[in-house]
Amino acid sequence: MMLVDGIRALRAVSALVVGCVVLAGCGSGQSTPPARTDPPGQNMTLRSKRPDPSSTDAHPLANLLSDPVFASLPPGSTKTGEQKTPAHNDPVVFGSGGTFGASYEVDFTSTAPASDVLSDLDRRARAAGWDAVAKDRDGRTAQWAKAYPDGSGARLMIYPNNPENAPGPGHYSLTGSI
Repeated sequence: MMLVDGIRALRAVSALVVGCVVLAGCGSGQSTPPARTDPPGQNMTLRSKRPDPSSTDAHPLANLLSDPVFASLPPGSTKTGEQKTPAHNDPVVFGSGGTFGASYEVDFTSTAPASDVLSDLDRRARAAGWDAVAKDRDGRTAQWAKAYPDGSGARLMIYPNNPENAPGPGHYSLTGSI
């Protein structure tokens, strides 16, 4: 009897999971329908209810680029590259696409020990209003979060890009995203 009850419970849970997956898939990839700005029969100009993240009405990339944490690098560091990605909308194709936030990545090398690089960055991030949210396996802060005055929530992460104890300078990527 317990086996029969167990099988019935398993079937019920399976049906529930399948139902949730089907419902979650319905409507995925659909964007907010545009709102009409003109009376019916007029010019038919359409405007999205949300501002286009790449328009001048939204400045997520500008927030990151002007953030004091990116103003300088830790002592002994040399900038090797940067990548600026504005917020953008990608068309929905086969369930993918949508709105993507802005990001700014600075790559650099440093002759300083990793502990010095991370502690300098932690000090500067906190001074610029970032709150520590995650540590690396050695207990050093490696992720921060911040809310900008316009309400944009942002993340800041530091990634060491070289194997531990590798000879030569350390390679790092400092990435901010909204």
